[in-house]
Amino acid sequence: MFLIIVSFVASITDNTSIIMKKIIALAVLLTAAMTAFAQPGHYITFNGTDQYMVIPHHEDFNIDADQSFTVTGWVRNETYTSFPRYVCKRDMAVQGAGSERTGYEFFGMGSAGQSLGLNTPTSTSGHALSVYTGVTVPAGEWMHFALVVDRSNNEIRIYHNGETQSAWAAAVNDWAVTNTHDVFIGAGNSSGQPSNYCNGSFGNVRFYDMALDANEIGVDLNNNECKITCLPPTTSPRRTLTIIN
Repeated sequence: MFLIIVSFVASITDNTSIIMKKIIALAVLLTAAMTAFAQPGHYITFNGTDQYMVIPHHEDFNIDADQSFTVTGWVRNETYTSFPRYVCKRDMAVQGAGSERTGYEFFGMGSAGQSLGLNTPTSTSGHALSVYTGVTVPAGEWMHFALVVDRSNNEIRIYHNGETQSAWAAAVNDWAVTNTHDVFIGAGNSSGQPSNYCNGSFGNVRFYDMALDANEIGVDLNNNECKITCLPPTTSPRRTLTIIN
């Protein structure tokens, strides 16, 4: 599998200061042992009240109607706040139809028994997939999450710790994300302002321009670093944006 980390700049903010972090473009292969979860060795912790990360809008974080896509990451809730948002590429305040209504977000429900859900609003009404997984993750424990948009199989699906269920999937059809919203990590977005802060830590948040299969989700889950490798070119190169690694 040929992957490229694309150079970008992200900002971490507590509403008073900004830290800029840049990751250099590399060709990488995700490789790791599959015997145990490789929880993040490096991560960012937010306080749940005024700390979060913002990645300025770029079309690479949108999803075309014919495009496969994957978002993965790790989160550890130190305590459960009210409906915490983990990764958010939508504006919860948008009313009515249109491209700005589209988006995706991972979230929790404020208790360990409702630790992970997904919203994927369409441009008209409803969602391609809106689901509460019902998994229980105690405060202070890491969990891995993944969203996979697979156009070849006309499917959108969510994973928890490398596992999925039939109820966590739906037909993706022509669902697309075409908004101009920033990506928020550790908070939701309401009219461009942070809301629903997460009191927790994030690591290895990654965006793939491809649909990872179940085995590749397992590799991502167990991969704690990007390893440089030399691979022959493929007929369809794949790339990934690594945000927190």
